[in-house]
Amino acid sequence: MAQGPGLGAGRDSGYFAAMHQVTFRGAEQTVAAEDGETLLAVAQRHGLHIDSSCGGNGSCHQCRVVIHEGRAIRQGRPGVARHKRGDEPVYLACQCEVRGDMVVEPAPTHALGVELPQASLLGWNVAGDETEGPELAIYDIGQDTGGCYFVDARGNFTQEKGFAGLFTTSIGDAPLMPGHRQIVVVGGQHRVSDAILEGVSHLGGDPLVLDLLGRCCRRERRFQFDVAPMLRGLALHLPGAIHHVEWSPLKTRTVIATVGNKPPTGLSLSGLLSTASSLVQAGMCSRGLLLNESRFTSRDEHGDLQVEIVGPETEAQSAHGLVYRSPWPIRVTQHHLDMVRAAAREMHFAVQQVCAPGYTGPLVVTGDFGTYAPAELIWSLNIWGGQLEFVPHAAALGAARLAFRRR
Repeated sequence: MAQGPGLGAGRDSGYFAAMHQVTFRGAEQTVAAEDGETLLAVAQRHGLHIDSSCGGNGSCHQCRVVIHEGRAIRQGRPGVARHKRGDEPVYLACQCEVRGDMVVEPAPTHALGVELPQASLLGWNVAGDETEGPELAIYDIGQDTGGCYFVDARGNFTQEKGFAGLFTTSIGDAPLMPGHRQIVVVGGQHRVSDAILEGVSHLGGDPLVLDLLGRCCRRERRFQFDVAPMLRGLALHLPGAIHHVEWSPLKTRTVIATVGNKPPTGLSLSGLLSTASSLVQAGMCSRGLLLNESRFTSRDEHGDLQVEIVGPETEAQSAHGLVYRSPWPIRVTQHHLDMVRAAAREMHFAVQQVCAPGYTGPLVVTGDFGTYAPAELIWSLNIWGGQLEFVPHAAALGAARLAFRRR
């Protein structure tokens, strides 16, 4: 038998505490909570991470949460929202007591992955408001990873899925079967460079485009380069691949995002580029991508400095509170960073070859499925010093536009 809120029932009062269910979105876990426990205490008791550095006294304002279902209660009174996320009120988990079933979502100060450039193309209209065309299955087969995209008769991307190009011997082996849709293959029906340029045509003019996996082009000029060495030893963009990393020496854990929010299996190319950028911003690496020796680094069998992101003894976390370990160490070494520097030199040279004198427009950055580079890294490595635009999956977008045009 439990006393109601505000009646002073303590855990040693001789009464059984009422139990409630709290669902943490992002972690997708529902856990039991005692009546009167704070959301922060509930999360910590069940091994779910919510940022906090003040011990739960409400002073650091790091344990931010959005309450989707249930009420924010503090000492028997309605809780006060301390921040906003768009139009949504944001509360402090350490100041919210559980007095009933709740659905909450951690809302960290820097919500990881909210605006990643490789975000889904779902909802992008490629046909125009009044245009209808054939339903399309766009296959963009890269050297190591690719994507399949479904486009409806109105030109909207309705579904997408990555797959390993190395293991795809025919279109029929791809994970999304086309059904009755018209099949369009990037690099088959349409040259990749033509598809990329068409995919950025909504920007107007004659933009300068850099495909991070091997092309730099404008309408009349094209340059091919090879960044294949960067891919060696890296994970494919498949479930579990780490594609985004935030490293801070002030945090007890590295914050990572993985494909499909699955347990980490390896570091993708985007994950390597993201780690390099994060290490520079954290002061653990020079702007020239030379690791600094510190308590966070060790040396590999070749004597190169390395930083471990996650491993059997090293925990990492997602922005939604999942705590990860990996059966094997996933590390970034100085050798990895040297590969990034070498690729950056090729990209800088390609941009200079294609860029007309006096060009003042943006550099449009795109890539193969799930591949992107942080703007800060492009600037710090002297690939390009001007304005940047990101058009994710430009080749697939352009191939769809070309197919609608020729229907």
